Amino acid sequence: MHPEPERRRQRRSDPDKGLGKLLADGSEVTLVDFSSGGLRIEMTNRLDVGATVQMSGEIAGSAGRIPVAGPCQVR
Repeated sequence: MHPEPERRRQRRSDPDKGLGKLLADGSEVTLVDFSSGGLRIEMTNRLDVGATVQMSGEIAGSAGRIPVAGPCQVR
């Protein structure tokens, strides 16, 4: 049995590595993890599936800091 609860094609990055400030619609959020396919965040508001939120800030990736800016769809 695989030690992780989900099998992924690409390994996700460690969200604790140098996370800068990340905002969703102007509210600070916590990055849970990220991959080339998207971000998983934690926030106090519940978001409806299909909603669009404006993301801004930066995260630390394997190639250095990655700027995050623009609309993102809730899945």
